[in-house]
Order: sequence, then structure tokens, then C-alpha cells
Amino acid sequence: QQATHVVVPSKRIAESVRRHFGTPPEKVSVVPHGVDIAWACSATQTQIAEVRDRYKLDGQVILFVGSLSDRKNAITLVRAFAALPAKVRKETHLLIVGPTGCDHKTIQEIILSEAIGEQVHLVGYVNPSCLPAYFGVASMFAFPSLSESFGFPPLEAMAAGLPVLCSNAPNLPETVGKAAILIPPLDVDEWTKAMQRVLTDHTLQAELRERGKAHVRQFDWSVCATTMTQILRAAAADNG
Repeated sequence: QQATHVVVPSKRIAESVRRHFGTPPEKVSVVPHGVDIAWACSATQTQIAEVRDRYKLDGQVILFVGSLSDRKNAITLVRAFAALPAKVRKETHLLIVGPTGCDHKTIQEIILSEAIGEQVHLVGYVNPSCLPAYFGVASMFAFPSLSESFGFPPLEAMAAGLPVLCSNAPNLPETVGKAAILIPPLDVDEWTKAMQRVLTDHTLQAELRERGKAHVRQFDWSVCATTMTQILRAAAADNG
């Protein structure tokens, strides 16, 4: 109520702010975050080879980046992976990169019960400086999150040149646009179908890569900084 101006990263959050707090529309600005494309593509071939060797990745790789919390919903991804046709599954690996959370035990139980321990790798926390190497080994990126205020990981994956499967939960459709395949976050069957389709259709993989690379270019930190500077100057002027 006391703020001169409110800045949020998406239109959907702007609508929520106006609805919940009665903030006048002219007092709220949407300034999307930027994505560091150079960082996402920074891994060397040696670094990529080291990750591939460490986990014995001898086929295509589905990558997930996020904590094993219930909101990130990696459980759906593991269940969908387990439901892939046996031939496709045996030729594919699922890399789950991120810190342990409340879903960790359940995911381990699914891996054990479905006998997919050779294909599913719980990597744990990875220093951000090492993350581009994991993008480098991946064939596609899957992000079944239940809710995001913005959604950096799928955009970073696009910057790294990966086809992206993404939840259609808030606020992800606004962030990824038409550059990703959108799927209901809890629909295991649809996630399985989408993963199989992308894994087996190399033309679709190439199309999604190109769409992602084009889409992510609009998320520029210099544009974000310039817009924020303009908003701050206007707020300062309004305060006299």
C-alpha cells in the first residue's frame, strides 16, 4: 500500500497483485527477467564428456532441473518415464538435477519398484557453474512444475538448444510461449506420450530447438535493466 510502484516478472502475477491488493493498474509494471544465453551454452566438450561418462549415458537423455519438492513435481516425470515402452526406456536416461526435498523418498521407491535404477539418476545439487554441462548431455528438457512465479529452467534449456516439455501450470505458458510442448502437470499418461514423441521424432526435436532459440532471445537482461532504470527514475520523480 505504501509503495510508489510495484514491479513483477509476469502478466499473471500483475493481475494477481491488482486483484488481491486492489493496486491500481498504472502502479504495476511487468518486467520479465533475462536469460544468460552465453552461460547456458558455456560447457566445453570435455566437461560434457565427463558428465556423460560419470553416469554412463549411452543413449538419449531427458533432463530435469529443480528441487525434489512437491511443487516441482518430479514424481510425475519419474512415473511417466517408467511408463515409456520398454525399448524406448532402455535406450534413454533421465537425469534429475537438484537438491533433495520432500519427494525424494517417494521417487526412490518408484525407481526401485519399477526397476529403472540404471536409467534414472538422482544427481543432487549441482553448482550453477557446472549446470551447462548437464544441458550439454541432454536430448530434451522436461519441467512438470505445479507453479512458478517466472520459470527460469525451461528458458535456460531453450538457450542451451534443447527441446522443452513444460507444465501448463501458472505462470509457465506465459514464460515459454509457443516454444515448448505444454502438458497438464499431473497427467502422467500425457507426459509419457509427449516424451516418447520427442524422443522418437528427430524432426520435431529440431523444430523445438529452433523455436526455443528464437523465443529465448526476447529475455534480455540489458532490456530488463533499462526498463527498471526508467521505472526507478519515474518513481523518484513522482516522490519529488
